Amino acid sequence: MKGGETSFLGIRAEQLAIVYLTRRNDLVVKMEGPGFFPDLLVSLSKEGNYTGRMFGVIVKAEIQHKPDQPWTTKQATSFLQEEETKQLLDIPFPVCLFVFRMDTDEGFYKWVRKPVFSEDGSPQLIIDQTTPLEKLDNDSMNRMVQEINHWYEARVKIPA
Repeated sequence: MKGGETSFLGIRAEQLAIVYLTRRNDLVVKMEGPGFFPDLLVSLSKEGNYTGRMFGVIVKAEIQHKPDQPWTTKQATSFLQEEETKQLLDIPFPVCLFVFRMDTDEGFYKWVRKPVFSEDGSPQLIIDQTTPLEKLDNDSMNRMVQEINHWYEARVKIPA
């Protein structure tokens, strides 16, 4: 594949990600440009005001996929290069991976810098290399935003 085609598919996948994200009126998407990681920064707003809450999105394009082959964990993590996985360790906010099929425009996602809670309920971020990709749709976007808000709310609670 020519370099120009690869670049075009990456731009197209980013534009599809923006379409999915901006279906919600409480998400503000910012593209930082080539070489920036993650590809997109998404701010959560409340009643039109910035909250300071954000998450990142890594966007990948899949050229061909055989419909009879299910997504596996190995396929999901194979979208990230080793350098990208190392960079995730320094990012202090949740990060999703969005993968778009170029033949159908279908989107899939998974947390790669996943917001979780320890046994004592304190919020943490982990590198998730086990969860498979799931279909990206309005319901999954709603769940993602709920998870992010819940994680941020737990970060600001002051112990009694």
